[in-house]
Amino acid sequence: RHTPVADACPCLVFERHDCISDIESASDGRLRFSLVVPDRETLRSIIGDLREAGTSVAVERIRQEGDGGQLGGSTLTGKQREALALAVELGYYDQPRGATLDDLAERLGISRSGVSQRLNAVERKLVRERATEVACPGD
Repeated sequence: RHTPVADACPCLVFERHDCISDIESASDGRLRFSLVVPDRETLRSIIGDLREAGTSVAVERIRQEGDGGQLGGSTLTGKQREALALAVELGYYDQPRGATLDDLAERLGISRSGVSQRLNAVERKLVRERATEVACPGD
């Protein structure tokens, strides 16, 4: 069901800061989001904008990408990180899509199948990581 987005909706703030957001839960009039942001300054700016919009904000946990290609608990190869970054940048994961596999393949200089395989590997790793977090909260 589609409804108009109110000016105080956190999603509008996330969109303005071009970060990746995911609604984790909604209960008792509260929304819990996870965000992927490029740096702490962006996070501070998002928190400030949310508070300015009248939203109560609490940060539960901050994780940082590790030097070895860690994204959460998953190890992504350099090529996988490159494909994922480009896919996000060009809007491949947006609704509607801002880019196709062909667009990504052309920019990366590889086949459409190669891009698909890289993104599928990234998605598998991230889904496994998320499934582990959901099955074992607080670990």
